[in-house]
Amino acid sequence: MKSIEIAPLSETELELTRALINAVLSTSATIDKVATWLLAGLGATVALIVANLDKTSSLVGVEQLREVIMLLLAAGLFGFAENILLSVFILTSTLTNRFVIAATKLLRIIKYARMKAETLMLSLTR
Repeated sequence: MKSIEIAPLSETELELTRALINAVLSTSATIDKVATWLLAGLGATVALIVANLDKTSSLVGVEQLREVIMLLLAAGLFGFAENILLSVFILTSTLTNRFVIAATKLLRIIKYARMKAETLMLSLTR
C-alpha cells in the first residue's frame, strides 16, 4: 500500500495563511456589531408592529401583517444563526492560527533534529 506524503507548507504559505486568518479575525468584530444592531432593529420593528396591531391591521390586512411578522421573525432567526456561526468561525480560525504556528515550530524542530541525525550518522561512518 502506497503512503501519501504531504509536503509541509513553505514559509510564504505559512505567512499568507496567518495573514488571511488575522484579516478575518480583525473584521469579524465589526461584522458582529452590525449584525447585533440589525437584530436589535428587527426586534424593535416587530415590537412596534405588535404594540400597534389595532392601527396597523386597519391599514394592512391581518393576513399580510402576519406574513410580515413571520418574515421578520425568520430574518431574526437567520441573524441569530449568523452570530453563532461567526462565533464558531472565530474560534476555529483562532485555533487554526495557533495550529499553524505550532506546526511551523514543530517542522523547524524536526528539520533541526534530522540535520543533527545526518551529521551524527556521517561522523559515525567515518
